[in-house]
Amino acid sequence: DSSKIGLAIHKLFSKKSSGYIEEQTEEQSNAPKIFLLGFGPSGKEVGTLLKDGGYTNISVIDLNKTCLNDATAYGFKAYIGDIRQLEVLQHFGIAKAELVIITVPSQEAALQAIDNIRRLNPKAYIIVRSRYQVSVKSFEKAGAHAIINEETAVGKDLGEKSLGYLVNL
Repeated sequence: DSSKIGLAIHKLFSKKSSGYIEEQTEEQSNAPKIFLLGFGPSGKEVGTLLKDGGYTNISVIDLNKTCLNDATAYGFKAYIGDIRQLEVLQHFGIAKAELVIITVPSQEAALQAIDNIRRLNPKAYIIVRSRYQVSVKSFEKAGAHAIINEETAVGKDLGEKSLGYLVNL
């Protein structure tokens, strides 16, 4: 659930006094370097929450040109590339990331990306989307810090909506 990802990101950065300093610009002098791997519906939700929260030093990597055009429209840096390839992540600067959010639905692609991120940047905080509960342990073992499990998130949302309806009967 993207709101849970947004809350985790807010908590992570609100605990820090300053973020990573990359290229000094007025807008980004203390902005944490954030990567969004995948900019489909989930990535767009996360991107909206980050942008609304004032985070703009965001790079998006995706294979879909339309998604990259959307990322550019949000004001993010957009790069076309396969997140499963170490060289792609290295080329676009994942070694400088403070936070990496993986929103792609493919478990295989996400696990390969986590492995590559760990090799290039062991200090990066990684949040990953998990489509299924059965995949959570694999993501934990791979080195993800936070896993947002779609099955439990959807179940929680459905339960909350159900209770909201029943209370008003």
